[in-house]
Amino acid sequence: MVLVSGGQTGVDRAVLDIGRQLGVPVTGWCPAGRRAEDGPLPHCYPLRATPSADTAQRTIWNVHLSDALLMLNDGWASPGSDLAVRAAGWLKRPVWLQCTEGLPDKAVAWMRRHNLTVVNVAGPRQSEARHIYGSACAWLERFVASYRAAIARTS
Repeated sequence: MVLVSGGQTGVDRAVLDIGRQLGVPVTGWCPAGRRAEDGPLPHCYPLRATPSADTAQRTIWNVHLSDALLMLNDGWASPGSDLAVRAAGWLKRPVWLQCTEGLPDKAVAWMRRHNLTVVNVAGPRQSEARHIYGSACAWLERFVASYRAAIARTS
């Protein structure tokens, strides 16, 4: 499994941090200048910068890079999340909508059923959903453990 992130605060940053912590490969695009709402994205995160500082380019490129979009949220709508879902439709990428309070088993089953290995995990930024980083980290830890257990069962 490879996780794709755009580097923004909130869900994107949770993906990067949990990926690093648990040894899950991460990749993706961030806006030119490695721009995020809390300043430039540190270089410890292995993202490439798009030519444009426009976050829409980053969002669309990350959906394109992926097999699918896994949208994490706690009921918060955001313009970036909405764009990612629309881009998945344009690019014919499957979408899984997931609340961070839910169990990850169905998302893992969806990935396995559709043979998805490169997944763009996206969601609201920290300023749009104050507690999303912590809840996304907790959900992603359970998700990675569930995915690894599913792989181990079939090996």
